[in-house]
Parts: sequence; structure tokens; C-alpha cells
Amino acid sequence: MFGLIKGGFPQTILNPMLAAKEIQYQIDHSNHLCDITAAICQMINSIRDQLPNVKHFISFDGKDENMLDYEALLDSASGQEPKIDVDPESLAELRYTGEPQAVRKGQCFIQERGRGYERPSDEYLGI
Repeated sequence: MFGLIKGGFPQTILNPMLAAKEIQYQIDHSNHLCDITAAICQMINSIRDQLPNVKHFISFDGKDENMLDYEALLDSASGQEPKIDVDPESLAELRYTGEPQAVRKGQCFIQERGRGYERPSDEYLGI
């Protein structure tokens, strides 16, 4: 999680208690390019063909042959820390509310969220 934030990659935490349709909506709505998961690998695999924008599926536990292994990816990465400039106003996290609004509403947190900055998703995402 900290690597995502440091790299300027927004995250969306997916609730494993939600139905596949709600997970699919959240992944599509948040424009995931990569999905990193552990608890819901089986569910993600069942809706994978409905997630055309996701380029990489990564499993934390490395037990899913249909997904990239998180630990293997870390082992193959350079030991040098990349130099990345992250805009403090860029999106850090899109957090969805629980049922029944999970499909309809999200809250955006910008990179400066540690200082309490947040924006509602409709303003930030233009929805």
C-alpha cells in the first residue's frame, strides 16, 4: 500500500464481502489497470472477462496460476528506488462506501490526505 502511494498510484480497497457485480463496478469505475488481491482471487477470476481495462492481475499469496505472483514481482524488481515526482493534488485513494451505496458512491483522497485533504468523487471525477 505504501509503495502505491509513494509511486503516485491510486488505490481502491475492495471489500471481499461484496458481490461480484459490486466488485466489478468498483474496478471499472476506478479505472484499475492492475488488480492486486488475495482474499478474492476466485471471484476476480470469475469476472475477469468483464474487466477489459485491467492489464495485470496480481495475487499476494502466489497460489493462483491465473495471476502474477506478488513476491516474484518484488524479487524481480530493481533494488534501486525510483525517482518519482508525485503531484500532491493527484488521486491517492478512491474509497467506496458500504452497501447499498457501494455501487454508487466513492470518496476520493488526494496524495496530501495525511493532512486531511479530501474531495467528494463527483467533484474530482466529474461524475
